[in-house]
Amino acid sequence: MAFEAETQQRQALEQSLKDLDKFDAENLARKDLGTQLSFEQYVPTFARTLNLFRALSECSLDTVPTQVLSKLVQRANQAKTEFQVIADFSLEKYPNNPIASRTEFGNRIGESYYEHYVHIGPVISYAVRKGTDFARLEAQAKDAVALLDTTVEQNQQALKQKLKDVEATVEKVRRAAQEVGVAQHNLLFNDEAKEYLKSATTWLWITGLLAIATLIAAFGLLSLYLWGSDQFMAKLQSPNLIAVKVVIFGVLISATLWAGRVYRSNQHNYVVNKHRANALSTFETFVKGAGDDQQTKSAVLLQSTQCIFSSQPSGYIAQESDGGMYKQILEIVRGDSGQRGH
Repeated sequence: MAFEAETQQRQALEQSLKDLDKFDAENLARKDLGTQLSFEQYVPTFARTLNLFRALSECSLDTVPTQVLSKLVQRANQAKTEFQVIADFSLEKYPNNPIASRTEFGNRIGESYYEHYVHIGPVISYAVRKGTDFARLEAQAKDAVALLDTTVEQNQQALKQKLKDVEATVEKVRRAAQEVGVAQHNLLFNDEAKEYLKSATTWLWITGLLAIATLIAAFGLLSLYLWGSDQFMAKLQSPNLIAVKVVIFGVLISATLWAGRVYRSNQHNYVVNKHRANALSTFETFVKGAGDDQQTKSAVLLQSTQCIFSSQPSGYIAQESDGGMYKQILEIVRGDSGQRGH
C-alpha cells in the first residue's frame, strides 16, 4: 500500500514538472500588457524558479520517500498555479488597481523561491551524489594524469630527437651550400679563363699581323734603297716623305706594342682564372680529408675564399706582388700534421 502511494506521488510530481516545463521565462514577461503592466522586471526570478524545477525533473526519484514526494508535489503545484496566474493576467480580470496586482503576483514568485529551494535542493544534491561514481572519476583522473605525464615525456624525447635531426640537417645544408658555392665559382672561373684564352689568342694573331706588317714595310723600304733608281731615291729623301715614313713606322710599331700588351693582359687573366678554377676543384678533397676537424675545414674554406678574391702572380705582368697564400697553406698543413701526430 505504501509503495502504491509512493508511486502515485511520483507520477503526480512528474506530471506537475512536465506542466512547469511548458512555461518560458521570456514569455511570462507579458510584454503585450504594455510597459507599466508587464512582468519584464521579474524575468530573472521566473527563470531561476523554473530552472530549479527543471533540475529536479532530471533527477532520479526512485529512492525518494512518499512524504518528501508529497511536499515536492505541493511545491510544484503551487509554482504552476502562480505561473498560470501570470500567464492569464489581464486588465479585464483585475480592473481595480492592476499595477498592484501585477506587483503582488510577481513578488510572490520570488518569495516562494526559498521554500521551493528548501524542499528541492536536498533531493537534487542527493540524486547528483548518488549518480556520481567518485571512485571511478578519481581513477579516471589518475589515469589521465599518468597518460599526460607519459605523453609529455614522449613529446620531450621526440622534440629532442627532432632537434638533433634539425641540427644535423642544418649542418648538412651548410656543408652542401659551401660545396655548391665552391663548385659554382669553379665553373665561373673556368668560363672566364676560356673567354680570356680566346681573347688572348685573338690579340696574339693581331700582334703577329702588325709585326709582320711592320717587317714588310721595313723590307719594302730597304729594297727601295737598295734597288731603286737614283731619281726615285732623291724623292724619298725629301723632308715630307721622311715625315710620312716616320709616322707610318711609328704607328705600326706602337700598334704592335699595344696589341702585345693587350695580349699579355688577357693571357695573365687566363692564367689567374685557370689557377683559381684548379684550386677550387680540389676543395672537396681537402674538406673530406679533414674529417670532423672543424678548425681545419674553416681554414680550408678561408683559403678557398682567398683563392677567389685575392690576386695571383702569373709572370705576364711586371712587378706582380707574390702573396703569402702558399706560406699560409704550408703553415696550416704543418699545424694539422702536428695535431694528428700528437
